[in-house]
Amino acid sequence: MCGTMVSFSIMGSDEKEYKWIAAKSIKAIIKKIKNQSKQDIVIYEIKRNITYEDFIKFIEKIYRK
Repeated sequence: MCGTMVSFSIMGSDEKEYKWIAAKSIKAIIKKIKNQSKQDIVIYEIKRNITYEDFIKFIEKIYRK
């Protein structure tokens, strides 16, 4: 199943977070992230049609550095 990978941070924080969301529309993606974090967010990057397995590989690669 493909979804969307989003990199974002909570307003006022420099730490980037990454989420994989099974949604395609930008409005639905932002709504899901804001509902989970309950704070304003800054979105850096949106990549569509990413499988969950590819997302996990990407996260593992980031944290191995």
